[in-house]
Amino acid sequence: GQAASDKLDLSNGLKTVPQGLPLSDFFTRGTSNNNQAAVVNGTNPDSPNTQVVELTTGGSQVGSIWSQQRYRFDLKKKQVASMWLNFGSKGYTGSAPVDVPGDGMALVLQNADNPQNVTPDFGSNNPYGETLGVWGVANTGASSAGAVANTAIANSWALEFDSYLNQTTAFKSTTDAASFDTDTSGGKLTAPHLAANYPGAASTYLPVSVSDGGNILGWGAKTSYYMQMVHKGVIQGSNYMFLSDGAWHHLTLTYTPVSGSTSARMTYNFDDKNPTTGISQPGETNYMDVSSSVIDPGNTGYAYWGFTGATGTY
Repeated sequence: GQAASDKLDLSNGLKTVPQGLPLSDFFTRGTSNNNQAAVVNGTNPDSPNTQVVELTTGGSQVGSIWSQQRYRFDLKKKQVASMWLNFGSKGYTGSAPVDVPGDGMALVLQNADNPQNVTPDFGSNNPYGETLGVWGVANTGASSAGAVANTAIANSWALEFDSYLNQTTAFKSTTDAASFDTDTSGGKLTAPHLAANYPGAASTYLPVSVSDGGNILGWGAKTSYYMQMVHKGVIQGSNYMFLSDGAWHHLTLTYTPVSGSTSARMTYNFDDKNPTTGISQPGETNYMDVSSSVIDPGNTGYAYWGFTGATGTY
């Protein structure tokens, strides 16, 4: 069951939710068997007719919600979408966790074969939190980045809101799916962050070998691999309360196609509105250049979009 503090987080979130929309008019709860997401009504009298999607409410869960077909993302035109997100209040310090947050969530554009019924392929395992419900499952200790990519949501682009650092590098932990944030390709990840990439692309994952050291003379050493995830367009917090501070955080996503090309610039501005007053503020901005040929290999001109989340132990 949920801890009392989890329920308090949810209650506070619903009571303080800024003005939004009735989600059921635009989005549909994902239909995958293990989907824990639920659409609930906000309770803030200053935000009437606002609904909220709870993606996860406890450990070992995965959740998703996807746009209805008539509200798909138009990849041929400039698109602007805005949203409010809440990551609970369980911020923690890296050296001494007090109350550890769940893993976070992701904003996803995708054209999977069955777009309302997609989730990473966890096999017979419980959900792994580091996937955030969209990235590949790296739990074998093998060196194949392609195999990890094949377990992710296919034909997709994701912007992660990662509230828990997965930075395990020990040999005995290479099968724990807990190493994505050891990536240093864009600078060391030291706190919760936003970052983007293609979940179903092998180039998103980097295998790193690690040895068990063998016996006392170094004989018989075994090698295993953990997976780093390549983080593009990082916005990193200065501390562990960056996301999980109990407050609502606003995001504006702007998609601008490049004329005569399959490329577009996906810009995201985080914390660009005050959650209490709604007044615009500078926020932090970054971007990733995305190719519609990756998100939309069938050249439909559209993509389903929505949110995913996953948790492990926390």
